Order: sequence, then C-alpha cells, then structure tokens
Amino acid sequence: MSGTMHLLAVMMHTPINHMTMSWADGADGQAAGLGSISHWQDLARTLERGCFDGVFFADVPSVYDHYKDSTDVAIRYGVNWPTHDPVALIGIVAAATKHLGIASTVSTASLHPFLAVRSLTSLDYLSQGRVGWNIVTGNARSEHRAMGLDVMEHDQRYDRA
Repeated sequence: MSGTMHLLAVMMHTPINHMTMSWADGADGQAAGLGSISHWQDLARTLERGCFDGVFFADVPSVYDHYKDSTDVAIRYGVNWPTHDPVALIGIVAAATKHLGIASTVSTASLHPFLAVRSLTSLDYLSQGRVGWNIVTGNARSEHRAMGLDVMEHDQRYDRA
C-alpha cells in the first residue's frame, strides 16, 4: 500500500448541496459566492495551496421529481435546486490554478455525447490535461422530460453514450 494520500474536494454549483443547511452559516459563503468568478477562483487556489489533487463538481441537471411524481416540493424547499452548469466552472478554476485536476459530472441525456466530448476535450486541452468527466446517462425522469425525451432504459442510455 502506498503512503501517499490523495485529496479531492467534492462540490456542486448550487446554493444547497451535500451539506444540508450549510448556507445558513454566514461564514459558509457558498450562497453569496455562487455567482462570483473570484469566489470560485479563490476556492480553487485554496485547494491547490492545501495540496488537493483535484476538485470534482457533482451535478444533478434537473429538479428532483421522485416525491409524488412532481418537482414542486424540491423547488419549494430548494433540494439541490437551483443548480447551475458545473462545466462553466472548469475554465474558471483552470485559469486560477496550475496543477489542480478538475472533473465534472456531465449527463449525455442533457447534452448530446458528441457535444459533451467536444466541450470537455477543449477544456482539457486548454488546461494542459487536467479535466476529467464523470459520465452519466440521465437516470432522472425529470432530466429527460426537460429535454422533451422519453426516459430510455439503462442499456439504451449507455449505448447512446
């Protein structure tokens, strides 16, 4: 076993993420910094100074609709909503750092696989090979509905991807 430890920060481009109620702490700063390029760049530089290997942006590209087959409750209580496209943060973080790896979830249900590859490989090229992709195929009904698509079965989704 290696004596090396690797550190990866996991974030979402949303005011309410994995840390329920974190936004309620005035020192948290995530809700206030959500729309600020300098906030994300400061955070990325802090991660790099802290010897993190990378940052991963999880994503839920649609509103949860599992409860009562509706998005109403998720929207009313801000359950991972609103979410913004984390791919926009890749270039912002890359511009502020030199070594930090940057990865994001990108769903091939919300974005055609060719366009996803084109966008991410462009960012990977510009960042000198620091971009990673968590490939998902859109298991949420709401994501397919938002795109005007019927929900595909698991194997069909992965064949398309």
